[in-house]
Amino acid sequence: MKAAIIDDCQRDRETLENYLTQYFSEHDFNITLKLEHYTSCKEFLNDFCNQKYEIIFIDYYMTDSNGLDLAKQIRQQDRLVPLIFISNSRDFAIDAYKVKASDYLVKPYDYQQLCTAIELLNLKKIKENQYIELTTGQRTLKIYLKDIVYCDSSGHYTQIHKADNTVERVRRSFFEISEQLSQYAQFYPCYRGCIINMNHITRINALNFVLSNGDSIPFRKKEYHKVVSIYSNFLLEEANLFDT
Repeated sequence: MKAAIIDDCQRDRETLENYLTQYFSEHDFNITLKLEHYTSCKEFLNDFCNQKYEIIFIDYYMTDSNGLDLAKQIRQQDRLVPLIFISNSRDFAIDAYKVKASDYLVKPYDYQQLCTAIELLNLKKIKENQYIELTTGQRTLKIYLKDIVYCDSSGHYTQIHKADNTVERVRRSFFEISEQLSQYAQFYPCYRGCIINMNHITRINALNFVLSNGDSIPFRKKEYHKVVSIYSNFLLEEANLFDT
């Protein structure tokens, strides 16, 4: 999950980052948290595009603008991304909700208040909407993680096998794509040149993963117990997420 923190106070940025890191380490969401920091509204807008972030934290008082004006500009490009305002005052809470803010925290807030704000978000839905973008030739592909069954190497190309039984063949190195995917807990490199989405495993048969598209992907015999353990833990953590 990719989140942005927009705050011109380094101490406040670090406090929020520490709280978020603690929260995601204490909860088994199978979600990898990636944070990007911005010290001004202009800096953020120069880097922002639709669906780039899954959560945005905005300090209401910024040196070059205010958080409400920034939120209005964000909403022109992305109507759905959750916005959480952080402010020194309660005075602008009603204004914040006019741009469909998910929450409004008043400094100095504590860890539990941050937890409550995060729990109000639909993390399951956020997870389902995670995707990667791949530029290949004249095309830019947006591929949702939930649609990827597995990826394997084919010469100078990487093949992305999808849940609808189509295959995207892109001229990108397997190493590069697997590095992107390995940041997400559901992807497991079962051998060199192949990475699978454990959400698409239907069963483990002997020394093979049987996947939802009917393909069987082998793994090494000496890794059998390791594989079973990793997959079992993954299923348990997935169950915890969807029971939340």
